[in-house]
Amino acid sequence: MEQFNTAASRMGLRPIDAPAMDLANTDTACPKKTHGGNRVTWYIECKIAGDAVSDGGDGVIIQSQSHVGSPEFEMLVRRARDDAINVNPAAFIDADVSVNHGTAAQAVAALTEVGRHVISGIFITDNNANAANPGGWEAKVLNGLMAKGW
Repeated sequence: MEQFNTAASRMGLRPIDAPAMDLANTDTACPKKTHGGNRVTWYIECKIAGDAVSDGGDGVIIQSQSHVGSPEFEMLVRRARDDAINVNPAAFIDADVSVNHGTAAQAVAALTEVGRHVISGIFITDNNANAANPGGWEAKVLNGLMAKGW
């Protein structure tokens, strides 16, 4: 990520990284097996979000979507955000929710638990057919957040 951020910044671009949890399954400089074998622990202890905003990175999308409905969602987003802000205080932080992981109500509850003041935005993963539906998952998430004062 650092090489990408440096190169993109040199070209006048504003890099945004979205490091996937699946990176924990690869042979990295910070292997998952040395961090309890848990992807969330690996993401936090290896400071993945901080790496995403280093060397010119403007923001990070925290790949939190698979933890909607779990207490790990809030912990992951808050700790990854803190890590990123420690590296780059101006970085924006997005939490990711997905139609493939949890109901719209669970996504709203998870994001509400994190708090609007903690994140800069939300990255929503949806499919084309559902996104085109005015009453679909994406609309339910956005309307649910607006009803809670977002």
